[in-house]
Amino acid sequence: PFQGTYYYTRASANIRFSKRNPYIIMYCIIFGYGKMGKAIESILLKQGHSVIATIDNETELNENEDIFDTADMAFEFSTPSTAYNNIKTCLKHKLPVVCGTTGWDDKLVEIKSICGDENALLYAPNFSIGINIFLNINAQLSKIVDSLNLYEINIEETHHIHKKDAPSGTALEIKRTINESMTNKSDIEITSHKEGEVVGIHEVTYTSLLDTIEFRHTAKTRDAFAYGAVMAANFLIDKKGIFNMQDVIKSLYICK
Repeated sequence: PFQGTYYYTRASANIRFSKRNPYIIMYCIIFGYGKMGKAIESILLKQGHSVIATIDNETELNENEDIFDTADMAFEFSTPSTAYNNIKTCLKHKLPVVCGTTGWDDKLVEIKSICGDENALLYAPNFSIGINIFLNINAQLSKIVDSLNLYEINIEETHHIHKKDAPSGTALEIKRTINESMTNKSDIEITSHKEGEVVGIHEVTYTSLLDTIEFRHTAKTRDAFAYGAVMAANFLIDKKGIFNMQDVIKSLYICK
């Protein structure tokens, strides 16, 4: 059997192969060509994928919409004010979307309705493999803590000074994950800091009169998020519905 790479294209019936790497090759569109968008582009190109458009505003969206039907995957990492319209346009063209933009959650229910079972959307506030393992660990620990009724839980985070939303989507996801694992819902306080060019630090502290349990995740580079986003895109190929990064982790048998 052929040992190379299948070039996955929605629009073309031609099958092309490459022996450059073990991944399915995708034609991609990136929304938001800032630091994160460029990091994603770098990972995509290293893996042999093609970036056929980068879109930063509504004008570029309108100018490039005619190529949406030839693309295989969209990466939405723009801004809270533009994410909704970008995703909606992609779904109109049946283009799968990997979205990491936060701060537009008030429209997420509507987007999920538009997506339905005919489209594919993977939304996560953080694509780092490490932070998603971190989430899984805290979900398991919070079940034990819940039964003891001894610990107060707090979340603290630090991001770079350019970060727009506070608390971040990641901190809110940590809080949501912990509370979903507990019968006795906890009023978890989130403390947010901004400092220099810090990529991202998240700490969860479980404090009692007897002891303190601390978990900390530190992102060293945006490549951690970019790598996870591209991994999520590979997961999303040929799937329909709404997914998150925990679905990706479980598919890799990293966490059960």
